[in-house]
Amino acid sequence: MYGKPSNTTKWTTAALVGALLCPVALAREKASQPNPPKAPDGWVFMNEDLWDVIPDTTERHLQAAQQAFMKENYKDAASNIEKAAAVILFEGRRETNVKTKEALMDAVLDLERLAKNIEQHAAYSPTSLNQTFARAEWALAKHDVLGMRRAWEGVTRDMLAIGRRLDDAATHVDGAYLWAGTAAKRDDVDTVARAMSVAVALEDGDYRDGKQIQSAMTGLERDVKQLDKVVGKFPRVEDETKKLVTAPLPSPDGFVLVEDDVWFANSDEPGQLLHEARADYTNGNYDGASADLRETAVYLRIEGCRADQVETRDALFASANELKSLAQDIDNGTSVPSNRFARIFARVHYNLARADQQMASEAWAKKDTQRARKALAAAMMNLKQGFVWSGHDMEASAVDFSKKVESLCDRLAKKANVEDKEVKDAVGFVGAEVVRLGEQLKSA
Repeated sequence: MYGKPSNTTKWTTAALVGALLCPVALAREKASQPNPPKAPDGWVFMNEDLWDVIPDTTERHLQAAQQAFMKENYKDAASNIEKAAAVILFEGRRETNVKTKEALMDAVLDLERLAKNIEQHAAYSPTSLNQTFARAEWALAKHDVLGMRRAWEGVTRDMLAIGRRLDDAATHVDGAYLWAGTAAKRDDVDTVARAMSVAVALEDGDYRDGKQIQSAMTGLERDVKQLDKVVGKFPRVEDETKKLVTAPLPSPDGFVLVEDDVWFANSDEPGQLLHEARADYTNGNYDGASADLRETAVYLRIEGCRADQVETRDALFASANELKSLAQDIDNGTSVPSNRFARIFARVHYNLARADQQMASEAWAKKDTQRARKALAAAMMNLKQGFVWSGHDMEASAVDFSKKVESLCDRLAKKANVEDKEVKDAVGFVGAEVVRLGEQLKSA
């Protein structure tokens, strides 16, 4: 973790900063609320409706990957690299600056290719590993300094947000220097230390002089520009496994590959988490149930950000809020009846099915076959789960037609020829069943 001495002797910059500063995560929790709810691994509670990625999550995964790599445990190394890529992907999805978004998505693609190369023993160069990690940290730093400036130049200056961004940017600048193997100058070390110091003060509610904040921001922006010149010389990761196999890129946990540079949440992940939450609660594992619910809420917010229609987005956000409210009640020791779980979970699947059906329709209209196939399959899965949790059965004729839809999805996956009418009928059927499920939920 940046800001603390590392077990690896090469982390001299992080050790220096760690000797000076207290843990940032504790300051962030204190600044948000006295007793924040338990966050899923890799996430931190910010306020009543926002979860954010903990900045050192990426570094934890990258360090774990390096350690596994050195022990020739290539499967674990690849897995940790993929997890780091998933965190960066989340940041890339919400970045609005085109060049910075490209830098983040390039980092995701490079990490995924590196993971595949390592896992399939096609390439395992320590230099390639370190350079790829350095470019990923630089992309995150670039993203954070932009967010830092936006928070500072906003109409209402949110000092907590500015402090958080200072913290994140300094963490990733530090990491980029370390992974790049570039000896940081004393000024660069001081810049990181000063930025983290100001960040901790702001996150603790201790306002600093505006000149101090400006100086910290300017120093980090300068470091990001310097790192651009360093990582810009590093070669991009090539997919070496093409010489061995033609398998698709492996995806991080909870994601599936749709295109070379587009990752979408795995459609069955929310459903699995909900079943685990219900089982954990039944077995008295209340902390586990709460964490599962909050992690599902994160998926819903990501899906909501992808939704084009405002109504669909708001519905997904509303379901996310219901899950968080349920998790909070569990944390508070409130007894939760079975029918409350069922009602909330049914609405979650209903809203996901509606979003998936809309995406399938739009994708097929654009002749994006595989995206349409994936969305249609996800819609069908969520629709069936929604009926199960609602306590209602699909009509016999609907059950029969749903099998045809699933068969169609299998054929599309195999790139078999299908009639345009078949797909449109399937999309229409799912849409009609989503409406019927919605009517059932209204009367419940």
